[in-house]
Amino acid sequence: MILGLNRPKLLFSMLRNFLRTINRGYSINSNERYSTTMTTKGKTLTPVGAGLGNGENKPATECRIKGNIPFWLNGEVLRNGPGEYDIGPDTFKHWFDGQALIHKFTISEGKVSYMAKFIESESYRINHKHNRILVGSFGTGSMPDPCKNIFSRFFSQFTSFPRMDNCSVNLANLGNVYYALTDAAIAHRIDGETLEQKNFVFFRDFLNVSMSTAHPHYDTNGDYYNVGQSFGKNFQYSVVRVPAESMSKEDPMQDLEIHTGVPMDDKFNPSYFHSFGLSEKHFILHDQPVRVSATKMLKWRFTWNAFMDNMYMDKTKESIFHVINKQTKKAIPVKYAAKGTFCFHHVNAYEETLEGKTFLIVDMCCADGETFRWFGLDIMRGKDEALQKFKTVPFSGPQRYVLPLDVDESIPKGENLVTLPGCQARAEKREDGSIFLTPELLYDEEIRKKNNLLMLELPRINYDENNGKKYRYIYCVGSNEALPNQLYKIDTETKQMLWWEEKGFFTSEPIFVKNPQGSNEDDGVVLSTVISSNVDDPVFMVVLDAKTFTEIGRAEVDARVPYPLHGVFTSSL
Repeated sequence: MILGLNRPKLLFSMLRNFLRTINRGYSINSNERYSTTMTTKGKTLTPVGAGLGNGENKPATECRIKGNIPFWLNGEVLRNGPGEYDIGPDTFKHWFDGQALIHKFTISEGKVSYMAKFIESESYRINHKHNRILVGSFGTGSMPDPCKNIFSRFFSQFTSFPRMDNCSVNLANLGNVYYALTDAAIAHRIDGETLEQKNFVFFRDFLNVSMSTAHPHYDTNGDYYNVGQSFGKNFQYSVVRVPAESMSKEDPMQDLEIHTGVPMDDKFNPSYFHSFGLSEKHFILHDQPVRVSATKMLKWRFTWNAFMDNMYMDKTKESIFHVINKQTKKAIPVKYAAKGTFCFHHVNAYEETLEGKTFLIVDMCCADGETFRWFGLDIMRGKDEALQKFKTVPFSGPQRYVLPLDVDESIPKGENLVTLPGCQARAEKREDGSIFLTPELLYDEEIRKKNNLLMLELPRINYDENNGKKYRYIYCVGSNEALPNQLYKIDTETKQMLWWEEKGFFTSEPIFVKNPQGSNEDDGVVLSTVISSNVDDPVFMVVLDAKTFTEIGRAEVDARVPYPLHGVFTSSL
């Protein structure tokens, strides 16, 4: 027995799962793929329609402009996300599983064009070759090649493993090179002009990193940073870097290197990371109770189940904040802990000094449970038997943790160490010397209740000017539907919230673009791709005045565009 694996039981489990997959297709009646209603918390939800349907490759197409597109706004918005859920008779099981579709709005002197293209990954090619889902993803299992005989299919589960290379979450821009990313140690290099896939990058070919987040950071000196897990001689959470001097290369991701790291507290159940924090002086790793089981991962290599099956939330664990000094590359020898919480997205982090005391402010969107468990397509597309699950989705919204950095043995126990004016966050020294953190909510709780919000998520800021620095405004999506259907601006100082919505439409992650002539933090525009619940309506990119949060204009296009996850804006100035 190795790592708790009982080999006869494993063999039986593999055979049972194999027999289940012989005729498995995740097939549903085509008339049931889009439901008409969903009800949660007393509210009837809008059908997701094209929001979780199949997208399409689209050549460059001129958009119809309504209102005005600012003439100073010149560049391109690239977004990534699941773009195809139904292949032949089969349907992926989870929102995050669809085949990656890159779409781009190009903006120039008041005019806008649109184009889109699927990433032709190996999983995409295999699934389309067989016109069914053989290579799964986060929430969908894989299955052997049906063209092989039954014995070959069974033994292929011992001798091979499908390459799950569908990078459908985010995009990174290194120099003039785009990469499609997901929560794995892989990337696809993308041609920014044609959106063609150039090459596949497998980090394990040159680096001991097994997983990597979909949300990298860029330092003020031009370095690219991310976080991953390293196993073997050093079991650690690794901070990886592409140095600024590599950005002029054809494929700068090939220069990815381990920069520093912190030891794992549990080598066989490491924490799951989707993002991390970067301030002017520190890396912040939220070691959360959502874990990836190494034991289940070993079984997974043979059973080919969904990756999500390897994850679980250990409710006995607290959230731990690892703080690493960027200059020394060493972790601060203080244990910062909080009630266990799940975080997909960090918002921002920065240092603030008051009366000789320095505090590290860490803002994150947090939930009391694994929100991704509620994102099955049977729930989000509104199949009746799953609706009750959606009513209990844990709310996720921005919270502020304040970490006192000047901690020594003389500090009294039980007193609030946070002395920042008006701040409601707390930090208290415990008997064991650790610092226990209680967060402050950054949103108006009354508005959350009034608008029946299920989430305030996908946060963005004025990144170029305020990442790692003190800031004021968060831009995010809000949702009281199966998909986000509102855009919000949150003032972190006053908790004031402005929002924009259009009935029957879903709103994607807001991207802030600074007005080059502006002087204030919110001088600029917010861009979002807006998708109708009616499959016959056009898709449009809305342009909001970031200060007033009112619409300036929109660019409409007739195209099939499912809901994207994350994206980037690159200026052409």
